[in-house]
Amino acid sequence: MLMLVNGCSHTEGGEIIKPEPGGWPKTSKQRAWGAHLSKKLGFDYLNIALSGASNYKIKTNTQNWIIENVFKKNKVKSEDLFVCIMWSGWDRFELYNKHENKSESATTYWLEILKNKLLPEHGNWWKDYSREYKLNLKKFLESLLLLEDNLTYKYNSLSTVYDMMLFLENYNIKYFFINGIHSFDRLMAMNKDHYFYNSMDNLYFNMGNRIDKYYAFYNKQVDADLLEIHDKKNKEKDEDVQKFIDKYGTKYKNSLDNLYNIDSQYTYFDYFKLFLNLPIPKWSKTHHWGEEAHKIWADNLYDFIMQRKVIL
Repeated sequence: MLMLVNGCSHTEGGEIIKPEPGGWPKTSKQRAWGAHLSKKLGFDYLNIALSGASNYKIKTNTQNWIIENVFKKNKVKSEDLFVCIMWSGWDRFELYNKHENKSESATTYWLEILKNKLLPEHGNWWKDYSREYKLNLKKFLESLLLLEDNLTYKYNSLSTVYDMMLFLENYNIKYFFINGIHSFDRLMAMNKDHYFYNSMDNLYFNMGNRIDKYYAFYNKQVDADLLEIHDKKNKEKDEDVQKFIDKYGTKYKNSLDNLYNIDSQYTYFDYFKLFLNLPIPKWSKTHHWGEEAHKIWADNLYDFIMQRKVIL
């Protein structure tokens, strides 16, 4: 069985190796969570993750690899493939870079990088590009902030995830997904008047039990219990809240000011930052954990795979 892994830098093993004095942390796919998980499962391992990748790029690169290697070149049989994807941030998208004839994953955070000379990326990114190109890029990103919002990003990104599910199921390829940076938004926290509200509702409906079975660390019962806590005025009763905490643990206390924001699924980022309170290594310049954290994550994923029986 070949375990095909894809995602962004948190899957690629970004900054996982401590740098030499004065150097930059190095990436290692062989030390990332996918390598440790494949070893525990006894599977062959291929990691095609790319740092900074958007969910659209993750989807298209995965589909392209499968079409090329499974169906065109017959290197791997579909029944011998196990696809593991840890999705990136919902706010990332693709831009065509005509200077290098490639697609680049972008985010509106690039605005901060373009403006702030103190950030490490400022002097390295776009250094070979003209002032006109950088000015036009800045204008484009600023326009996105005016014309789109978070719910638009999330709908587009989650549609990409659903498309990947249908693709894999169409070819009977085993898989499981994880959310690396952002978790799901619950409908009760969304603006019902928003244009994409009904679309999100229908998308969740279509995804149905797939989320419950194939998404790591998603707990469907959390949503059901939250609905019971709320009265018609959306105010929580202290005794009900305490019962909820007793059932699901103190990790939810940080969100009790607004129960709508309690995650029914914890992400890679949440797990280490909030639940384990595991500090990011001092050598990391852009918020990545070291190999020990990747081993812990692999152990959690192994337990999930065994409990949900996603590879049987």
